[in-house]
Amino acid sequence: MQLRWHTNMKQFVEREELSIASHTIEEFLPSTITSIATFLSSQHIGFRLRYNERSDNFHVASTARILSMLDEMYPGRAIESVSLNQKGLVDKFNSIPWQSEGGSPDDPHPTTLILECAARLRLPISKRKLERGTNLLISNLRKNIGGTMVSVIGAPPHAYANYWVCLALSKNDDIDKDILRRAVVWAWDDFLRHLAYYHCKDEINFDANQLAFDMLCLVRFGHLINRRLSHELTTAAIEALATSQLTTGTWPIGYPFICKKGGGYVHVCSIDTALALTSVALNSELECEFLPLILRCIKWVRSSVIERPVKRCFWKSDRLHSIGEPESWLTTVVYHFLFQTRKVIP
Repeated sequence: MQLRWHTNMKQFVEREELSIASHTIEEFLPSTITSIATFLSSQHIGFRLRYNERSDNFHVASTARILSMLDEMYPGRAIESVSLNQKGLVDKFNSIPWQSEGGSPDDPHPTTLILECAARLRLPISKRKLERGTNLLISNLRKNIGGTMVSVIGAPPHAYANYWVCLALSKNDDIDKDILRRAVVWAWDDFLRHLAYYHCKDEINFDANQLAFDMLCLVRFGHLINRRLSHELTTAAIEALATSQLTTGTWPIGYPFICKKGGGYVHVCSIDTALALTSVALNSELECEFLPLILRCIKWVRSSVIERPVKRCFWKSDRLHSIGEPESWLTTVVYHFLFQTRKVIP
């Protein structure tokens, strides 16, 4: 198999994988908006969760996450890009509980996504709703182990949930920054914990998905606790992520970040982990060493695409296996991943 040696002499990368990745990006990215807009709810006030849902369904968490990702891809044009009715969107956010399917009325996970989206897009959400959401996150940080967030009571502290809390609260200049620092300290401790699990060959407790989101949290907020990912720690984490990555380009399921009332769990999707790694790579001196991890995920993108209407592509979570319809937010994660991968490829 032919290999190419990077000019910076840090990493071998297969020529064929680079070619496939470039072709995949060129093939799929042009359909970004048409594919995501397929999930628009009636009156264009937000997004449905699944492809075959009724057109008047509105999924609050998916809508917030999609808009934030669209703003990353099309800065300042997230709402315009999909012809969203901003007034209808704001009215909806103001009038309904911020909760996911099976979640409680005060559900921290969608709350983090909405607060982040509202701050990013400067949406005129009511002050009462914003304050209630912020207080909910702060309350969870103060009372839960390690200062992190439990998405629904019964779920253990989780790096994915912790990252989103940090991101949401970091956009609020009025909060006590010591609260945010507690969550970042937890991410640092959890990062080292998962490296220890890996080196001890503790396959039960090691979770590559959480390791990736701990890294992302530290890349963005490590300065708050005077911590940074050194060359040695980053290299050790890349080794752990590479060794645990499956031939499909995905990672083992890991621990859930949501335990739903009445049963059911929600796990981090592998493509969300891959998206996190693109952001870590783009902020690392070892950017090219992340490339093999990211390129392997392209294999999953190509093998899992679901094409319905002409020139529209969709995906569903790798945690759903053969069950379930394409999902709006997951489809957007894939497009965002391809958008970011284009920046990483040399």
